[in-house]
Order: sequence, then C-alpha cells, then structure tokens
Amino acid sequence: MNRHLPNLSFTGIMAQASLIGKLKKFLYDTMEVPASEDRQGLVYELFMSVLIVLNAIAMIIGTVGAIQQEYDWILAPFEYFSLVIFSVEYILLLWVCTESPAFSDPIRGRINYMLTPVALINLLSVLPAFIPLLIPFDLRALRLLGLFRIIRLLELTKYSDSLKIIFRALEAKKE
Repeated sequence: MNRHLPNLSFTGIMAQASLIGKLKKFLYDTMEVPASEDRQGLVYELFMSVLIVLNAIAMIIGTVGAIQQEYDWILAPFEYFSLVIFSVEYILLLWVCTESPAFSDPIRGRINYMLTPVALINLLSVLPAFIPLLIPFDLRALRLLGLFRIIRLLELTKYSDSLKIIFRALEAKKE
C-alpha cells in the first residue's frame, strides 16, 4: 500500500472523525469551561484578557496623532494580529458551541449561540474591520469604525465569572 495516500477506509475515516471530535471537545473545554475548572482554560482566558487590554491601550495611543505616527510600525501589525486572533476565536466558538447541550443542534444551535450577548460582542468587535472589504466606501469613514474597537473591552465580560452570571440571568429573562 502506498504510504502517501490517505487512509480512505471506513476505519480510517472514523479515526479521523474521532480525532476531530476530540479536538472540538478540547477546544470547547478550553474556550467555554470556566478557567477555575482547568489549566488550559485559565491560560486561554489570561491570554485573551491581556490581548483585549493591550488593544484598548493601543487604541488610546492611536488617538494621539504624534504618538500614533511614531509607533505605527508596531500598532498596525498588532491590530492585524489581534484581528486574526479575535476572528479565529469567533469562528472556533461557532464550531465548538454545539458541544454545549444548549446549542447541540448543528444549525439552530449555532444560530442561537450567535444571538447570545457574548457572541454578539465578539462579532461586533471584529466586524468593522471587514466592512471595507465587503462594501466600498470613503476610507475616511474608517476612523469612525475604529470606535467599535472599544467593544472589545466588553469581551472581558466573557472572562469574568460574576458577569457570566449576569449574562445568564439576562438570557433566562429573554426566554
């Protein structure tokens, strides 16, 4: 048998599906289970919290013209790096949300997840960066879209257990 061809047998496909399932569960546990319950969740929450705070600092620095011009060599790449991280996080959260019993349906579950306050905050924090790619308009308006970056601070609520309780209460009241 050729070693370079993928294993397309039933057992090979099932083994790959099992690996994908394990990866999905690991990512769900890391991204959605409270950090108090596991170390990888703590590392993830710490990384994301620091990234959000650094983004807020970069946004504030970026509003001072002279400082922004002097440090644009680091601010712009940092903004792109952050955008990639936040976008990948949003996509992964949409993928793994079906691990939760509340969002287990592959389609309806994801739609319901997308309508949760935390998911909406995540989406609103990255969406303004993609609008110019989808809708051509005057680039001066991009400065106004930069104000939406402040929404990233609201993402910190995702990593706060007390604010999670508030979000759960709001979601329960909505139902």
